[in-house]
Amino acid sequence: MNDIVLDASALLAMLRSEAGTERVEPRLEGSGIGAVNLSEVVAKLIEDGVPEVEIRAAVGRLQLDVHPFDREQAYAAGVLRPATRGLACRSAIAPASRSRSAWEEPRSRPTGPGRASSSTSGSR
Repeated sequence: MNDIVLDASALLAMLRSEAGTERVEPRLEGSGIGAVNLSEVVAKLIEDGVPEVEIRAAVGRLQLDVHPFDREQAYAAGVLRPATRGLACRSAIAPASRSRSAWEEPRSRPTGPGRASSSTSGSR
């Protein structure tokens, strides 16, 4: 097991063979994903028309460690709300903020009251 916790966008890029796949694949062995992020991946692939059985098979082949979203994760994710974009993002960062490294691609965030204009990225 390594210290990488994938977010939904990283796993989706790899499963869809999109740009960024070459950055995700070398980090897969021993990686994990939070249950909330896995749910987001499943939802997006269902929207793309991929049958559930195919999604289960593709994700299963990756042998990712799925991290539960428990009470402590809920609090950690809630505390991160002012600095992050959404629940899936917070649920990926929450375990990293406590004990692991999160790996996600930097994205611009909207500016406004209480929001920074910089990009967010995890450890690589």
